[in-house]
Amino acid sequence: MNTDLIRDIIERLMSSDASITEELALKVEAEVRRDWYGTQYEVAKSSPRLRAAKEQAIVADALQPELTTSEIASRHGVSRATFYRLLKRKPSATG
Repeated sequence: MNTDLIRDIIERLMSSDASITEELALKVEAEVRRDWYGTQYEVAKSSPRLRAAKEQAIVADALQPELTTSEIASRHGVSRATFYRLLKRKPSATG
């Protein structure tokens, strides 16, 4: 699901507070986008079941000797530090 998070927040504020005008909202939106260098943000919802499946896939890839740590982390969209923390929590899967 791709959502323009900035615009959604501004619209919710405008609907809950009549003193926030469209002009003010546009000004704030432009400032936020300038400061954060972005026009859209992806909002991901993750369930415990999906997280567990992702962790299992990472551990399974860690057992593949031809894959480097960086390749595995990149493939799954996690940092190398997160990769190592995950393996530390699940030592029985790799040893």
